Amino acid sequence: MALGVWHFAAKSHINVKCVYSQFGNIVSDNTVWKALDSMTVSSLNILRDSVRAATERGQTEWCLILDNVQEYCQVYEGGITCESILKVGTAATAIHLDDCKPGAFDLEAHLLHVAWMDHKQMTVETLRADIDWDHSQNSQMLHWVRVLVDYVPDLNFLSSEVSAHFHSSPIAKHCMCEGRKTIVQPLGTNAEREIETQGMA
Repeated sequence: MALGVWHFAAKSHINVKCVYSQFGNIVSDNTVWKALDSMTVSSLNILRDSVRAATERGQTEWCLILDNVQEYCQVYEGGITCESILKVGTAATAIHLDDCKPGAFDLEAHLLHVAWMDHKQMTVETLRADIDWDHSQNSQMLHWVRVLVDYVPDLNFLSSEVSAHFHSSPIAKHCMCEGRKTIVQPLGTNAEREIETQGMA
């Protein structure tokens, strides 16, 4: 099954699949289709349940990423009306948000601040005061140290120490947990052009 999925994803030629199938090394394309379809249905059901539960608690646990995708489909065996084309579409991915405080994405609070026009009190000086200049300068200095360590052979032994500084306080503001993986759920794709208004709609 695993090899069948790989050949399906790699778009191997049908003759290659037939030979592997004769040897009993891979399953047929129909079996791969059914397996992928069943995995997709079960994963989407889990995703729907998780989003529904988070919504009932008034929290946001998932974000949606949209992006335009392209694939150049090369025609290897020519014929009438057979030509290579660029397929364009939109792909979506659901990403689980870790370590988000409750209410971090509260739309009502945002709309309330918009209605109060809080941004009218914003000035260049208030924006400048919000920037952590010490952290910015320390980060820039450490980047220059990394350049020196990477490009001067006699300083290469300090590379691990520079990385340790980048991954520790006060340079690292939000340390990632060791061994944790972000949960990502691929969603369906379509043939719409995301960069156009009609396609986004």
